[in-house]
Amino acid sequence: MVRLVGYVRVPLAAGAAARVAFEVPADVTSFTGVHGRRVVEPGDVELRLSRSSAEVVAALPLRLVGPEREVGHHRRLLSTARVEPVPTHHG
Repeated sequence: MVRLVGYVRVPLAAGAAARVAFEVPADVTSFTGVHGRRVVEPGDVELRLSRSSAEVVAALPLRLVGPEREVGHHRRLLSTARVEPVPTHHG
């Protein structure tokens, strides 16, 4: 399954650069298990950095570890993004 878990629009002037960091909670991988409860299971997932759904720039394989856990109504389903300007050197 492929799912959008976060995005940020970064307007940049010509020649400018920025570093973008995302925090993606494990709860975004939760699903309704066989017993009808929403759970997060250990296993492999892949985060993809894309300019669009058709233009994947990079992929990061990750492994969720630990026991299966139930997530309740207080689950975290929103990723957060931080954008930091990167100094450019003109010389």
